[in-house]
Amino acid sequence: MNTTGAAKWMSLLLALPAMAAAMLSTMAVMSTAAWADEPIPYAQGNALMVRYKCDSCHDAYSTLKAPSLNAIARKYATDPTAQGELETMVVNGSSGVWGTNSGMPPSDVPAADLHELVEWILSLR
Repeated sequence: MNTTGAAKWMSLLLALPAMAAAMLSTMAVMSTAAWADEPIPYAQGNALMVRYKCDSCHDAYSTLKAPSLNAIARKYATDPTAQGELETMVVNGSSGVWGTNSGMPPSDVPAADLHELVEWILSLR
């Protein structure tokens, strides 16, 4: 092998770690994007419901003082704006949506948890 050929091989070998790092970085981003559309696990959503005391009025599948989360998910199943509408209702409170019940008081659920909580509720169809 001549010197020029050896130099080309050496530069290729030296570039491999950088290429491998770039590939791994791209794969990590792609993996995260693929999982972003997955619903959060039931236990995680239920933990959020308990943490923010939603369970004092709501149950996942039974009507308590307020409609079940499953009934809410079914009501909004075909509404493309449901995520935003429900997030607004959780933050600001609501009344009259489900009849004459006393309504839901405003809450202080942080934005990141709010998005996951509502996403979980909508997955309970």
